[in-house]
Amino acid sequence: MSARRSSIQSIQTTPKWLFNRLDPRPHKKEKFLALCKDIRGALEDSMCPPGDFDRRFVSVDALNTVWLSREGRPASRLDSFHQQLTKIERDPGITEKYLRLLSILLWIFYPYEGWREFARAFPELSISDRRGWQDEQLPFPDEKPLHSLFESQIDFDAHAQNFLRSQYLFSPARISELRLSDCDTATKSLPEGTRLPFVDAEKTLHHGTHKVTRRKVARGGIETLSGDPLDVVAVKTFSGDQSGFVNELRNLKQLKKASSIHPNIQSCFSAIKIGSTGHLIFEAAECNLSQILHWQEAFSATFCADIKRDLKPGFLLWEAKDLSDALNWLHKGFGTKNSPDRFKCYHLDLKPDNILVFPSSYADLPDDIWTWKIADFGGSVIKHMGNISNSDSKIDASELRQRTGIYQAPEIASAQYDPGTAADIWSFGCILLEILAFAHGGPGSVKGLERVRNSNNKPHFYDDSTYTLREDVRAWIDGLDIVDAGLQGFRDLIYELLERDPEDRPTAQDLKDPLDFAWDRVRMGANDLIFPTPSEASTSEQATDIEMPTNDPPLIRVIDGPQPVCHQIKKELRKTPLKCRISTNGSHAIVQMRTERNCSAVSMTPGWNERSTQEPRNLLTEEETHKYDVEKVAVEGTFCAALIRTVGGEDVQVGHMSIFYGLR
Repeated sequence: MSARRSSIQSIQTTPKWLFNRLDPRPHKKEKFLALCKDIRGALEDSMCPPGDFDRRFVSVDALNTVWLSREGRPASRLDSFHQQLTKIERDPGITEKYLRLLSILLWIFYPYEGWREFARAFPELSISDRRGWQDEQLPFPDEKPLHSLFESQIDFDAHAQNFLRSQYLFSPARISELRLSDCDTATKSLPEGTRLPFVDAEKTLHHGTHKVTRRKVARGGIETLSGDPLDVVAVKTFSGDQSGFVNELRNLKQLKKASSIHPNIQSCFSAIKIGSTGHLIFEAAECNLSQILHWQEAFSATFCADIKRDLKPGFLLWEAKDLSDALNWLHKGFGTKNSPDRFKCYHLDLKPDNILVFPSSYADLPDDIWTWKIADFGGSVIKHMGNISNSDSKIDASELRQRTGIYQAPEIASAQYDPGTAADIWSFGCILLEILAFAHGGPGSVKGLERVRNSNNKPHFYDDSTYTLREDVRAWIDGLDIVDAGLQGFRDLIYELLERDPEDRPTAQDLKDPLDFAWDRVRMGANDLIFPTPSEASTSEQATDIEMPTNDPPLIRVIDGPQPVCHQIKKELRKTPLKCRISTNGSHAIVQMRTERNCSAVSMTPGWNERSTQEPRNLLTEEETHKYDVEKVAVEGTFCAALIRTVGGEDVQVGHMSIFYGLR
């Protein structure tokens, strides 16, 4: 009895390290569980996009890095995991083909005894069963395959549903380019928990009925037919009612079947439906035409700088020519691959927002700075030409799915004429009018047209009662002092497109020669830069010693009186001598202190007074010269600004005018 007691006491006083050497299983368990914790932490650190719990996932590349990279370790995590699992039970027969399976089990905290059972059971599965657990087989649509993994009912009840939920973290959807064969089949819906392979936080490109975002794709997350990489895409998402997704995808698939789609038509890259949400995937543009015309610098800095440096009216008219050719391609009918069928498309929602701007495909051509493409066919109608009785058939009002928009033709709202291809011509005329405004006076001119159009809460280009071109819009167009012969012809063509009667408008095919002629005349003319460079327009440095103008050009638009400088910089302006520079569109002035690092932007929001005068006009009236001293003057293109200080005081203001050169 005393010998037994002595033996027990000896075991109780044995050091833990020696006990582990005598019976290594607890030590191996701790080491194995520590490795599981390390791998799970590495998986969590690899989740993207950051901070988006509902959409996060581990990309294929990241999964391979976690499991297969040695990163200074003596062995990869997969090798270490395989070795330790073999030590505590037996060789499980796992390879790099099962990374998703192992990751999911680790993620759901699969217990130690479960792993031992896995090591015993997995090698006993048939070859076909083991193949069913390889990465390309996941995610599973239901729980049936899990019965062979979780042999006991207790394990199955505890882990099966957690496995099904967590599998999407490691099995993101792969975006595959639409093939011709896909255009005649329905898009299958993926399970609700499926994640799209986007590694960044979404950047919204368009707030509308359906949100459009710009997303970066994980490496290996997209498959192109050409094999070329595609790192960034635009995603149009349809939540809730899927009728819009179905209609637009049907139209896009019909366009995709064309024998050769027009290069100025945006093609759909892919379509994915997850649960009750549809996603259309497109090649990402830099911006849309509306952002160019209003110069909303929401695009990349490089693209912005390139456009601003090189942009001339001729480049605008060249793309207008391409758009008219694309419109003609839609209207005259396009053939489909492997079929004699022909179809024609009525877009019915042409507007600057739906004209996408892409970087040039030919960087070696100096005159090719961009490519414009017609997009958004959700409200379009595509008809089989065998069912069309004449070349310019009308469409029934019941086929219209778009509400009346700013750029839409009057016949969309009026019952007097049935809408047809001429409705697109009206919309195109409105777009050309804004292009003309931009070519003539930059974004400031576009904003001037917008102010006229929005007057009296009437945003349309046509009169709501007569359905003709609004008189105030017509007067604004007539008031443009256009001296370039090409732009004059361009303006005359726009009037033809904006006729009330659809039958009086030219067809898209009719536009080819007039646009060619206008472009050629503009190209051969002055074709000055829309955004003058400092070498071509006075800057703050060049304008330091410029005297007040006393003999202005004959046509001038002015703001009456100086405009207040924002309160925040008044105190700073009193301290030091000033420099002044005005932006090319006349909407901002830059006030700069003597220290180069201290700059303040002054926003001048009042609109230009639309009255014109043929008489010379000074920046200050005779009465104002007794009240104000002019500190600095800056000139940029056709705009002039001055910093003005109250005589005997310290109140600083900005006076500015817009000068439009014309003939007497």
